Amino acid sequence: MEDRSKAYLALAVLGAIVPVVIFGAFVADYGFGVVRFWNDVVGSIPAVMVFADIFVSSLVFWFWMSREAPTAGMRRWWPFVVANLLVGLSFALLLFLYFRERRRDTDARLAVRQTASARARAPRAAPRCLPPPTRSLARRPAPAPAV
Repeated sequence: MEDRSKAYLALAVLGAIVPVVIFGAFVADYGFGVVRFWNDVVGSIPAVMVFADIFVSSLVFWFWMSREAPTAGMRRWWPFVVANLLVGLSFALLLFLYFRERRRDTDARLAVRQTASARARAPRAAPRCLPPPTRSLARRPAPAPAV
């Protein structure tokens, strides 16, 4: 596993833990009240601004991911939308980046193996001889001085 994919995975775990802990604190204080939760989300202008920013960022992520996943060789991208809805953008985005990076690493390793395998199976060509020089490589005599 490359360093970048390890970092994405560690950040995805952190991105899952933080929202779940905060939501757990809300449930411990107020119970599982959807109405109370929504009222707190839209209870002030700064809270609405943060909610709107995360909502728009999630939509952009879904659109980008639907285009990026096929180019990265990932057939399924909808589980990341579910992760975004259930946990949050901080988890889903980094989890997607981790799986995309892991896929690229796998594809790169496979390409190296296939190239090495193809080279091993290819018939060895006979060594080529250099063509004869077209002109003499010997030094030419210096011209005679003019009288």
